[in-house]
Amino acid sequence: MVTNKYFTTDDVFGVVPEMARLLAVLIPIERAIREKYSSDPSVADWDFPFPKWEFGQLWPAYFEWFNKGGKRCLKLDPINWAEP
Repeated sequence: MVTNKYFTTDDVFGVVPEMARLLAVLIPIERAIREKYSSDPSVADWDFPFPKWEFGQLWPAYFEWFNKGGKRCLKLDPINWAEP
């Protein structure tokens, strides 16, 4: 959705500011799956894993967003319990 400009990086990363942690975990897992099963003869020809090109675009997009102002999302304002 970010790649095709349906959502802005603020729309996605602002809601999930820990996206860097998620990507840091998911990217190596996806690469390991692709590496392990790409040459596995027991996997059907039509079922081979393919590279997730979105990860290659989301990773730099996240850091661009973070450096432009996303850092503010890491610190949450305390809840004012006096307000209704």
